[in-house]
Amino acid sequence: RGQGLRRPYIPEDPLRCVGYAFLPCRLPDPGRRADEYLLRAHAAADIFRSTGRFLILGRTHNLVPNMESSSPRTPWHVWFIGGLTLVWNSFGALDYLMTQTQNASYMSNFTQEQLEFFYGFPWWVTAAWAVAVWGSVAGSLALLFRRAVAVPLFAASLLAMTVTTFHNYVLEDAAAIMGGMGPLIFTVVIFLVAVGLFLYARRMRTVGVLR
Repeated sequence: RGQGLRRPYIPEDPLRCVGYAFLPCRLPDPGRRADEYLLRAHAAADIFRSTGRFLILGRTHNLVPNMESSSPRTPWHVWFIGGLTLVWNSFGALDYLMTQTQNASYMSNFTQEQLEFFYGFPWWVTAAWAVAVWGSVAGSLALLFRRAVAVPLFAASLLAMTVTTFHNYVLEDAAAIMGGMGPLIFTVVIFLVAVGLFLYARRMRTVGVLR
């Protein structure tokens, strides 16, 4: 009686028949009412549509992408803060370049005493200044590219800024040299922005925006 021929699969339940759409399949009991199987098939289709799952060979395979494992959408404030701080930090990088190259046009706005103060920085202060300005620029770029490396970059910039501030206002009297409290207040503002950027980048890394 047809040895070698494959017998059609006969499921015990018509719900399992749906999962074998590409295999020979027939209902086990032709005597049952056809509308009963039709209703149950519709119920199974509704379940599959609502859960995004399909029964294949007795196993459940999820056909819906796992939204929890994927990266969340980039919030608008990442682009806003990243772009705004890139411009802000670029001014600091420009000031560093103009000072180190002793650009005559740029440095003409300072007195001779102030120029001697800038040009007399020890090597370690100059190095810390470079880390502070270029680390912040790189951190803003990493923020725009949604890279988690923005966190250590902002941290290094903040640490280097602490070193230069200690030198300028503890080891030296930058407030008297620069004249008045204006430069000191501006330094505090720069420091607060650096702290805010570090905390913001760390938060974005925690929620998965920065990878």
